[in-house]
Amino acid sequence: MPPRSPAARELVMHTTAVKVAEQFLHKATTVQLHLTQIISVFPGSPAQALHLDQIVWDFFPFPADYDVQCNILWAMTDYTEEMGATRVVPGSHLDDRTKYDDSEAIPAVMRRGSALFYTGKVWHGAGANISDKIRQAINITYAVGWVRQEENQYLTTPLEIAKTLPDDLLKLMGYQTGCFALGYVGDFEDPMTIVRDNMPHEVHSTSSIGEKSQTSSQAADLVKSSKS
Repeated sequence: MPPRSPAARELVMHTTAVKVAEQFLHKATTVQLHLTQIISVFPGSPAQALHLDQIVWDFFPFPADYDVQCNILWAMTDYTEEMGATRVVPGSHLDDRTKYDDSEAIPAVMRRGSALFYTGKVWHGAGANISDKIRQAINITYAVGWVRQEENQYLTTPLEIAKTLPDDLLKLMGYQTGCFALGYVGDFEDPMTIVRDNMPHEVHSTSSIGEKSQTSSQAADLVKSSKS
């Protein structure tokens, strides 16, 4: 969505949204854009099965106290129960149950322009749309910087377009090292060197762990020593 819609780029970088995601996912060194999509529930659509989103990582059992993603639904239309408002199961992120009954879910009723924040551990699903109106939302999800993104940001955004985007958006899309050298290019270089000709060829440690930048040779030496 970011390369196709300049307006979506602003929404992805919405200050409140990004700050909430960073605080919510604070146990990770970096945060990245996980996916962007528009969800439409048309009149007559049945209810979606209740599910949790973090199963996308091959059903990996993340620790109960570690959140891997922060989801946001930006309401493009009103969210009413009749229109199929997203149903959520309160408290479902706090236990390890593998199934919930529809009767345990409540609709997230909200007005157009509102936003619903929820964790990847929360069981949820679209409701049945029994109205004559389309229910739509922009789904923007952030994840910790060390997991694979559900939407491949590098292939959906051609390099020639990526070069026109601002640095902060590119880094959020994944053009950064996700703690030390995760995601490096070339000789242990920062991935921003691919899109910025004037970018120093270094691997930059993230500021959140308070370390100074390391040159590619220093990074290479450290990686080699860790493997010996």
